[in-house]
Amino acid sequence: MELLVVIAILGLLAVLLVPALQRARESSRRLACLNNLRQLGIAAALHADGHGRFPAGSLRSPDGTSWGLTVPLLPYLEEQAAFTTVVLGKAGACSQIRSLQAAGKPDPSSRPIAILNCPSDPRAGTSLWSGPSGPLPASGDCGLLHPGNYLGMSGDREAVDAALPANKCYTSRGVAAGSGIFYDDSRTRLQDVTDGLSKTITIGERGLPEDLGWGWVIAGGQECEQYIGAARGIFRPVLPLAPDAVDETLLRWWSWHPAGPQFALGDSSCRLIAADVDPVVFQALSTRAGGEVVTVP
Repeated sequence: MELLVVIAILGLLAVLLVPALQRARESSRRLACLNNLRQLGIAAALHADGHGRFPAGSLRSPDGTSWGLTVPLLPYLEEQAAFTTVVLGKAGACSQIRSLQAAGKPDPSSRPIAILNCPSDPRAGTSLWSGPSGPLPASGDCGLLHPGNYLGMSGDREAVDAALPANKCYTSRGVAAGSGIFYDDSRTRLQDVTDGLSKTITIGERGLPEDLGWGWVIAGGQECEQYIGAARGIFRPVLPLAPDAVDETLLRWWSWHPAGPQFALGDSSCRLIAADVDPVVFQALSTRAGGEVVTVP
């Protein structure tokens, strides 16, 4: 009888302790993610201070692919060696990476860069062979890739395409003139952010899609790859993701953190913004010069 009592007590303790341990681990992962965003926010601010502008949200290259905004930030993230392997603005983004990988030379894409991934995302650090020989033959041919969780904020508008399906990412070439800081070939200066750096989102968090076909933050496409906007707000997915949630997971901000995704502001401060945030407030935080009076949640 006494043994049964002891076993029952141990079972009860396990029931109580396991959820507490899970919460503690998630709290630790969330703080690590927040630190990643803080470092990215600081890197973006240092780039703007040193170059007179923030990097382009997507820097288009001759082969139709784009360098992501994270590439010019690599020197500020202790990744100078990865940065010096490529030449921005020359040749194609993806063709450069393919050439480097074929020659067995270092490149910024063939290994995971921890600071570009949220540790709470179960797909963080996973790789994808892109192009015809990979699992997504119709995707851009960019060699070996490691998708990332952190994208630039392009503003309160999406790309415009007259023949758009439900998911704008599939046909759009991106946002040509966003109201935020990062979009196609953007050249946003610090003085252009008249809403105030402390009230303007620079970089935010989005979960990785299951097929890893989006979020190619080093080189790839534009909207949904390297930046998205605030037009559709924040998504609170039911995890694991349902197949019919694909469109929402590409065009909206979301996270594996139970409370919601995290964001960096222009002054390098960071915070979590819940899915139930007022859409008007969230869109106001996405613009650099909208003139809105807003309190950051």
